[in-house]
Amino acid sequence: MKKLAFVPFILIVYFLPYTSYSQDRIITKRNQRIECKILPIRDKEYVYFQIYEDNELRYTLIPKNNVKRIDRNFYKRPILNMEQSLNKLNYHKLLISARAGLGRMSYQIDQNLAPQLKDFQNRERFGLNLELEIQYMFSESFGIFVNYMNFSNNLSKTYQFSNPGNPSEPLELTFKSSQLNQNFSFGVEYFTLLSEKASFSVGIGLGRFNNRYDINYDFLTTPTRYLGNNLSILTKINFSYKVSENLYVQAGINFLSANMTKVREITENSDIEVDLGLNPWSVSRTNFTLGLRYGFDF
Repeated sequence: MKKLAFVPFILIVYFLPYTSYSQDRIITKRNQRIECKILPIRDKEYVYFQIYEDNELRYTLIPKNNVKRIDRNFYKRPILNMEQSLNKLNYHKLLISARAGLGRMSYQIDQNLAPQLKDFQNRERFGLNLELEIQYMFSESFGIFVNYMNFSNNLSKTYQFSNPGNPSEPLELTFKSSQLNQNFSFGVEYFTLLSEKASFSVGIGLGRFNNRYDINYDFLTTPTRYLGNNLSILTKINFSYKVSENLYVQAGINFLSANMTKVREITENSDIEVDLGLNPWSVSRTNFTLGLRYGFDF
């Protein structure tokens, strides 16, 4: 910020009484939060204020077209205090989040399958999604994250099928399956303040997806395990609300995009690699989560 070299000395002396209880806040369009005391100087283009910068008290200004919002008398206690730490950050550098929720796979179901199989595959789409995330903030608006995601489900359902040999006694078959999908992502995230306690963030990351899928359609198929992995892309949106100095409540939605072009097929008598060619398995999914985030001060 530029110093007000042109502000007359007499004005500075005149405004000194206003600096004893500095309680204002300026939020810029880049979501930078400036704790200061705004000076009552009328100007169409600039906002004049007093701030600590480089460990000294300065008079400075900012163009009005760079200002998003001004909160006057925002702080209940003086913030421009010579006895106060001048280098204290107004955001947490390190954040750890834990979230849980519902995940839904987005693959398409073959409409030519029997109704029982279609119903079972539709149920396989849904599962429990758990997330653990670590974020490091370079500023109040920008940071990087490492995300671990675990999606799982376990199904067992019995269906009735027509019995050509004895129509009065339908066949009962039990379908079983379990899935464990893990994803590790690294990415960047942008934050914007909605209020003093609420924030909104958007992130994108690149990761590695690992899939384990066990299936057993009773005597129709041999119990089989499929293993596969590939690159993934994670996009996420989170809303956070501050409930204490370090603790936040979070709600979010994220989309994981991944396909498997090769799988390892394991049965009791074989272990082979299957090239899926032009028909890769989609393991993309959408997750809806709730959780907590905790911020650490350095």
